[in-house]
Amino acid sequence: LYKSCDNGKSFECLSVLPFAPWRRSYCSMIFAADGVLHAYAYNGYSEKEMDHAISKDCGKTWELLDPCYLAKRIRNPQTAHIDGVYVLHGRGGNEGGFVLYTSEDLTNWDEGTILVDKTHAGAFYSNNINLSDENGNFLLINYSDTYDKSDPAANDPWCYKVNVMHINLRVKKNNC
Repeated sequence: LYKSCDNGKSFECLSVLPFAPWRRSYCSMIFAADGVLHAYAYNGYSEKEMDHAISKDCGKTWELLDPCYLAKRIRNPQTAHIDGVYVLHGRGGNEGGFVLYTSEDLTNWDEGTILVDKTHAGAFYSNNINLSDENGNFLLINYSDTYDKSDPAANDPWCYKVNVMHINLRVKKNNC
């Protein structure tokens, strides 16, 4: 983890996250409401177990936690917070599709919802930004989706065209 104190003109190494270095990638970080920094990493050995570590000193030191269980798997995890709910989205691993999870504590995630089925080659790289309008807060999620195989005779799974898609996510809580 690197930090800059001069608006990105220079960087210094702050710490090394405690994740195993093999078959780990696609890291995501988010601050919880209590100021704890949560870091996650894709686990190429088990897509249902997302590596999880926390820092209580803004990333100087880390505590490795048990992996987070994700029923529909995850690749390229992206995290966000909107109206009291934590959101995790990304590719659904070998299961395919674009998946969304929610959590109240950044450790225990729900069973997940497939938002987009894998109909072609999987892309689903994504990101998000918190926005608001006259109807309140929403999370704008952008993701890549494949379409129109450019050469139907080719066996190359990456010969599809890619489009950027958008989802506006609003939170409605049950008052039960």
